[in-house]
Amino acid sequence: MEHKVYVLPKNFYQNDDVVQLAKELLGKLIITQIDGKITSGIIVETEAYRGPDDKGCHAFGGRYTERTKTMYAQGGTVYVYICYGIHPMLNIVTGPEGDAHAILIRALEPLEGIEIMLKRRNVLSLNPELTNGPGKLAVALGI
Repeated sequence: MEHKVYVLPKNFYQNDDVVQLAKELLGKLIITQIDGKITSGIIVETEAYRGPDDKGCHAFGGRYTERTKTMYAQGGTVYVYICYGIHPMLNIVTGPEGDAHAILIRALEPLEGIEIMLKRRNVLSLNPELTNGPGKLAVALGI
């Protein structure tokens, strides 16, 4: 499947309005290339976390730890953490360095490398549950 791909510029992620950026990421393409294997999908669900005033955010109240320090990086940085010790979660840091906002990529529509995604998820056939959750899509993409 051939797509014309435009990489979002670093300044796209510098906006401190994390809610607006979460909306703008809808419909964008995520591509991974791991060991020469390409997988991709269209972002169909996101969730904004505005630190430090969002109680659901790891950086709530200005919390700065070894785990959260990536959230304070410049917008456009990828923040991956393991939830409940098993589920990788893909987030994109937004805003200027020091703001600690992030967008969780919650679901995507698979496009390319579906057979690879099925194998990574140990799923036999394409169905809506392949990438309908943040942990599922991260595993499917090889993250």
